[in-house]
Amino acid sequence: MKEFGYKVWCLTFVQGYLVNFSIYQGKSRSNTVCENYFGKATASLIQMIERFSAEIRTLPFEFFFGNLFTGLNLLSFLRDQDCGGTGTMRNNRISKSFPMTSNSILLKKERGHHESPIVKEDGVTVSKWVDNSVVSIATNWLGVEPQSTAKLNSQEEKRIIQVQRPILLTSIVRKCMVLTIWNKMQLARSSGKKSTWLEFRREIVQVYLSRFANPSKGLGRPSNSSNKSRIPEQVRFDCLNHPVKKYEKKDVLEKDGS
Repeated sequence: MKEFGYKVWCLTFVQGYLVNFSIYQGKSRSNTVCENYFGKATASLIQMIERFSAEIRTLPFEFFFGNLFTGLNLLSFLRDQDCGGTGTMRNNRISKSFPMTSNSILLKKERGHHESPIVKEDGVTVSKWVDNSVVSIATNWLGVEPQSTAKLNSQEEKRIIQVQRPILLTSIVRKCMVLTIWNKMQLARSSGKKSTWLEFRREIVQVYLSRFANPSKGLGRPSNSSNKSRIPEQVRFDCLNHPVKKYEKKDVLEKDGS
């Protein structure tokens, strides 16, 4: 027996609040013009946006989406609606009007290298950023500057390195991280677990501390060898070097030995 399921496209705020949704039902017979112009998945996004009231549609929204939806037609449509749009992009959707280097050549560049041409008539910027693979991202409202710094694990140098990253890529990474954490909290609540946002964040921290902390190997003299933890000591301990733990009262932390 083959597994089956449903695809539900969701339009949400960054905090996870559901604004609209659409259940994917395959090719639509009544919306062929929109699907032919934008694509099947993107047409569903356009329909959800067009269901907004006239008053709501005048607001300057900023949309973030994945490479399944991102295309030059979508970004031009949002620009005409006075809305911003940013998303990762598939290489076969990048127009030939963008004079960009092929991914095979870019992978020979050092990590953090990027190139970002702009199509002036559309006001769309497409940027390629080199990591372990080449990440393509397009936007109609963000620029490349100012650049931020990303911490990456280098297998060659066996250490954490810092590389430059365009602001348009940093923006979508941060939005997706917040939305992912919020969705996980909602899934926990739907399973019957009741917890506040603070308690949920505390549980995430405790999981990281228990998973990546370095417990002592036993009794005896401490070793002089460097035993580095993936979690900085400033995070694992408070100012008095006491591990932080949950107190009986809500939103209050107690220190061991106090």
